[in-house]
Amino acid sequence: MTSDSHISAAAAGILPRVAAYLDRLSAIFGKSEASAFNDNLGRVRPLSLDIGRLCALAAGLTCLALLASQMAAHWSYRSATNQTVTAALAFVDARLAEAEGEMARLADDSGVEAPLDACPAALTAALVRASITSPLVRRFHVTSIRGDFTCGPQGQGPAIDLPQGSMPALALTPRHEFGANLMFVRRLENGARMVAMLDPRIFAPMRDGTLAWMASEGIQVVLKTADGQPLLGINPASSMAPPVLSLHAMARSERYRIAIAGDVDGDALADATMQRLPGTLATALLAALMLAAWVWRRVVLRARLYHRLEYALRKRQFEPFVQPIVALEDGRCIGGEVLMRWNHPQRGIVGPGEFVEEAERTGLIVGMSDLVMARAAHRLAPIAQARPELYFSFNVTPTQLCHPGFAQRLAELFRPDTLPRGQVLLEITEREFVDPLAKSRLLDLRAAGWRIAIDDFGTGQSSLASIEELPIDRIKIDRAFVSTIDEATLSRPVLDTIIKLGHELGTGLIAEGVETRSQWEYLRARGVQSAQGYLFARPLSISAFGLWLADRPGPRASSAVEHPPMPARAETPRDTGLRELWDRMGSSGGLDIRDRLYRLRPYQRCFVGREAVDWLVREQRIERPAALRLGRRLAAYGWIGHVLDEHDFEDAELFYRLLPQSGEVAAQSSPAIDDMLLAMRGAEGPRMQDHCRGLVRHRACTTGRGMVDWIAATYRTPRSIAAQWARLLMQRGVLRHVFDDRPFQDDLGLYRLV
Repeated sequence: MTSDSHISAAAAGILPRVAAYLDRLSAIFGKSEASAFNDNLGRVRPLSLDIGRLCALAAGLTCLALLASQMAAHWSYRSATNQTVTAALAFVDARLAEAEGEMARLADDSGVEAPLDACPAALTAALVRASITSPLVRRFHVTSIRGDFTCGPQGQGPAIDLPQGSMPALALTPRHEFGANLMFVRRLENGARMVAMLDPRIFAPMRDGTLAWMASEGIQVVLKTADGQPLLGINPASSMAPPVLSLHAMARSERYRIAIAGDVDGDALADATMQRLPGTLATALLAALMLAAWVWRRVVLRARLYHRLEYALRKRQFEPFVQPIVALEDGRCIGGEVLMRWNHPQRGIVGPGEFVEEAERTGLIVGMSDLVMARAAHRLAPIAQARPELYFSFNVTPTQLCHPGFAQRLAELFRPDTLPRGQVLLEITEREFVDPLAKSRLLDLRAAGWRIAIDDFGTGQSSLASIEELPIDRIKIDRAFVSTIDEATLSRPVLDTIIKLGHELGTGLIAEGVETRSQWEYLRARGVQSAQGYLFARPLSISAFGLWLADRPGPRASSAVEHPPMPARAETPRDTGLRELWDRMGSSGGLDIRDRLYRLRPYQRCFVGREAVDWLVREQRIERPAALRLGRRLAAYGWIGHVLDEHDFEDAELFYRLLPQSGEVAAQSSPAIDDMLLAMRGAEGPRMQDHCRGLVRHRACTTGRGMVDWIAATYRTPRSIAAQWARLLMQRGVLRHVFDDRPFQDDLGLYRLV
């Protein structure tokens, strides 16, 4: 093998790994959890964090962190400088007070008399003793009134040139002629002045005491006169550079004409800022990551199907639909299967293929099924009473079946005044027959008089022994077997075996998914009693099912309406007594309907559930449980609704409204949906591009305003009509909001073609 062949083989082995790695990166950064959950359903919502904006956010937070670090160092040094100059001033005041005390004692003991025109021996001796014994003063001098000569330890000497003008009793003045840095001057009673040449070392303890650590941090302390002129520098670090920042503090003495000034060295402040920099940068980056994670989680939660299903269940958006079951012998209707549909406020009726799998995985299916059962039991009551030969089947999930209170809940829902137990068929999939707990519950239900059917027979893992142990009323043949029948079919061994098994067990058979006449003829010839499928009717709302049932007095195999409309509210029951009762509720003498306030939130034109039950008890002369069931029937019909659509009718302190009955709103004519969708996806369709909202980037979407502009320009229609057509597209499932929970608006909201 040549070297080129080796290279090609190596490349062939590496490229798939690289591609898989890139796919994983794309899955991490380019999709949300909702995308991963719903790829197989065609509900991909590609979104990701916008890296550019995230970097800009991190840079901004870093700049804020640098500024915060600088400000922290600034305020820290300002506080330290204030403390330093205050401590230094207290120290200098104490030393000057000691020098002032020595000078006062010397003046009292020396006996200086006016006029002073000579230097007496006694005064000279006193000045010598004081100069020798004083720890603060090098030499004491006495200057005459006129200032023409000075008496000191060496006797009479040259005059000291003191500043002219009015001087206080005590002053601090710089002098250099006599080798001293400072002179302390006090006016005596006879007009003479005593001068103390201070030892500069009197401030030396400041270097080793109070200010040592402050000076090492870069604070420079200077002794000044009251007007700000420097007198003495106190700088342990003699090589300290002059301060470059205007960080300055000064403390003035209330006793002497001095002040202490403190300045911060710029290099020290910069060093302090750099010391804090790693911590502040780490905090800034952590804050940016936490914010990004919070935004991402919020977006993912909104995009996840579970979040929307949970909200829909809380808002009671799931409705019962019925698919008719007909007898294959003559085509007459013998019952119906109650199915679940999501009545999405923006998208209209959503089929179970989009949400049932997720609902079963997360456990939401229990609440959804309970809601659908309750509504179907009340809404089917008039049909069941008028046609007692009909039965209605309900799908039961494994979680429902294993719930301890499931049997009691069934008994509460299906009663003689709603849907009698004898007209109810519970459909259980085959896998329940394998679980011992589920099998035990099925036996209890069967003993309680409930009828059981095996759903999707032939696709599960149940054993024939389990089926034989448990009496079964119906076996439903899965559509996978029925769909293989065509006009040329002579036999289907597996299907024929299932049919033969049903005959031998004496169990009725129901075929699912019958869509053609040949399938009907094949099944009828082999003794299958009943079937359901699109050949007879699609799943219908209960009101549409009632109309369909009224139009079928005899056998008929023609297809029903393809897409029956869903009423704005539930169907109007045929029981005129309930209608009259509802009218009395809202009339004078009925319920206490008024505006109410709860936790500062107003609710208009509502009543309390408990008060409504009280009124029904008095008005109908019935017990409270019966009154509660009557109120729930009115709620199931859509005549009573919770103010927030989050509760069924309850005998509790909850607010409800009487809901107005509205007829169907005729949809305005629009181009064919398929033609419009084809045009949208073409080269001349609306521009689909990436859009950023905050830190999130949504891919391949357009704004509502852009969609309306395109429809208005393409079909030359006003914007108001174009917006209505866009809403119709959303109801038909062609157009969706990026989060699938908002209605279509002619604004900057983002939408995506499905």
